[in-house]
Amino acid sequence: MLRWSELGLLVAVGALALAFQLSVPRRLPAEEDYRNALAYVADHRAMGDVVLLHPWWTERARLFAPEDLPVVGYEGSDGDDLTRFARIWLVSQPELPGSRNGRFERAFAKGRTAAGEPRKFGKIWVQPYLNGRHAPLLFSLAEAIPTARVHLESRSGERVDCPWDGRAHVCPGGPSVADEWHEIRFEPRRCVWMPPPSGQRRLVVELPAVPPADRLSLEGGLVWDRGFFHSPQLTATWMDLRAPGAPSAELALVVPAGVEGVQRAQGPGRAAGPRPLELSVWAQNPELRDLCVDLFAYGEAPEVRR
Repeated sequence: MLRWSELGLLVAVGALALAFQLSVPRRLPAEEDYRNALAYVADHRAMGDVVLLHPWWTERARLFAPEDLPVVGYEGSDGDDLTRFARIWLVSQPELPGSRNGRFERAFAKGRTAAGEPRKFGKIWVQPYLNGRHAPLLFSLAEAIPTARVHLESRSGERVDCPWDGRAHVCPGGPSVADEWHEIRFEPRRCVWMPPPSGQRRLVVELPAVPPADRLSLEGGLVWDRGFFHSPQLTATWMDLRAPGAPSAELALVVPAGVEGVQRAQGPGRAAGPRPLELSVWAQNPELRDLCVDLFAYGEAPEVRR
């Protein structure tokens, strides 16, 4: 009886698996669905729009989007603030397994308002949303890095310049500092490659003119698999943002060893006009501290359009 029960269970599981595989073609969009859905978005989009894929792994839609229209889809993107985008085009496939379990709504809905009725293109649904988490981007470290100055600083205050070679600020003996694309726990980001230097030194980026802002956001994370390692010899990475010569930091951030994902520290912009700031990075042990850093300055959120 036990053998027959096991056989029956295997047959049932196999039948269910076969039924699921046979149902997949009925669940997936045709190429024409993708083409029509993204053409509709392209015809109605405006500056400051973004496409969000749901589920996040439905990557085929990217092939049909205009090259200059940002498309977001990675594990965790459902809850991404998408701060720099005023309107979000949700391109979803609600018939796929797991699409209606409520997780997406809980992560996405806060601060978002539907800006029109959903449109159906075969198996694909398209609906625009106003992004209540939007704020205009006034400054980006990645965009400003070519005009910044970079140096290494010892504990005694001795400085060594890291000259710009047209692509990166190259420090003697390393590291190099440049804006690059990296993945931080599945999220692709254009950020500043800024690993802490060896020899108990700081890596310092001097920013000559950060504009006045409603909010500053200092962000950083360990790229690729570096946040996974928990070895006892690994140490945290420290960052701070301060005015030159200031005794205390305006923003400070710790990226612990063994922690994946982007870490953030946010605070108000305090100046009435452009001002210089310095961003420093250091670690007691720089081993496996492959760090990518962002600094954003956001303006006051305007009333988003309908």
